[in-house]
Amino acid sequence: MERFAFRNLLLACLLPLAIGIQLGCSKENTDEETEWNEVSNASYVDLGLQSGTKWCSENEEGFYDFETAMEKFGTNMPTKAQIEELQYTCNWNWTEIDGVNGYTVTGPNGNSIFLPAIGVVDFDGNLRAGNLGAIWSCELKDPNQDYCLAFDGFTWRGDSSFGIVWSLNVRLVKI
Repeated sequence: MERFAFRNLLLACLLPLAIGIQLGCSKENTDEETEWNEVSNASYVDLGLQSGTKWCSENEEGFYDFETAMEKFGTNMPTKAQIEELQYTCNWNWTEIDGVNGYTVTGPNGNSIFLPAIGVVDFDGNLRAGNLGAIWSCELKDPNQDYCLAFDGFTWRGDSSFGIVWSLNVRLVKI
């Protein structure tokens, strides 16, 4: 586990610098409860989804294996149903923003979020960059895989899954 913790720390520190984007929405722990605070310019975007789900405007900083993501963010990560709602009710447009490829996802009400394709980290700790991106859901598909939203320059799928030892991005939601 130490190898994964070190790798995640290294990626969390270096990747945002390398790609020149600032990531937001952080979690702050208090003694009795956990509070979610918006940091930098991060906010939640109402896309006009029927469920009322609002998506954070930016990914959490770094990459997380499933266990670490669940410990840190828990059910503030999207469910499979919330990911599928995003997939099926929004318009997806592959674009480049500030030199980063990804999808602008526009909701029924015209508001949008950008999902950057900044890669995933495989089980050996290798960053698989390029035109690939993925965000965890908070639901396991089976004991070794979790549902996620995976996307590249050609397609996006809300019913994808990665092994829980891979490290993906986290995008928070709230209702």
